[in-house]
Amino acid sequence: MNSVTEATGRGVPLICIPLFAEQKRNAVMVKYRKVGLEIRKEDLIEGKEKLVDAIKTILNDNSYSKNAKRLSAMIKAKPMKPEDRLLKYTEFAAKFGYDNNLDMYGRHLNTIQYYCLDIIIPAIGMALILFYIVIYIVKKVATKVLSLFNSKPKSKKE
Repeated sequence: MNSVTEATGRGVPLICIPLFAEQKRNAVMVKYRKVGLEIRKEDLIEGKEKLVDAIKTILNDNSYSKNAKRLSAMIKAKPMKPEDRLLKYTEFAAKFGYDNNLDMYGRHLNTIQYYCLDIIIPAIGMALILFYIVIYIVKKVATKVLSLFNSKPKSKKE
């Protein structure tokens, strides 16, 4: 999100190539706001044509630049700047003191609850048990199949 924030803050159109995490969402938002284009990483493997086309589109189509500059102006003209918001809430806390509504619930959780260990540990345990059962069944089936192939046919005695 940092590069998207920087580019929109400066009013620069983007070419997004999402690789992991939130980058796919960021690329979708860039396309939705019409401030840039998205190229899939698979397209880059196939050749450079998609990237060259995207660069030409961004350079030749002024709508991306106009939309990026408009979004930048909107960000800069935000009704309340982050510094003002920090000052407002600091003054609020100084005036009214401690308030339960401003206290984060997660601060009072114990370690097991905070890290969801009460869910993760049983899930890992079940996965290990399931893995053991599958291995056990595969061994039994493999043993049975191998015993069928390795068994010697009984000869008829006359």
